[in-house]
Amino acid sequence: MAVIRTFTIGTGEGCDLRVEDGYASPRHAKIDQHDDGTFVIDDLASTNGTWIRRPGMAFPIKVRCGLGIDLKPGDIVKVGRTEIPWRNA
Repeated sequence: MAVIRTFTIGTGEGCDLRVEDGYASPRHAKIDQHDDGTFVIDDLASTNGTWIRRPGMAFPIKVRCGLGIDLKPGDIVKVGRTEIPWRNA
C-alpha cells in the first residue's frame, strides 16, 4: 500500500493541523493516508507522546515513534493535552 498524502500535527508553522498546546511539540505526529483507504498515525519523536483512545478499550494506546497505528473511526487522538476525534474522511 502506498502513501498518497501525509498530514502533520503540531504547534509549528507548516503543520497541516496546528494546535495551541504547551504540551505538544512543533512537529508532534503525522497521519499517512494510504491508497487502500487506511490512515496510519505515527509519533514524530514528540516530547510528551501521542496517544489513541479507542472505544471499548480500558487504556489508551501509546503511539511509538516509527511504529504507526491504524486509525479507526471513533478513535480519539491525543496530542499533548489536545484531543482530536477521528473519523475517516
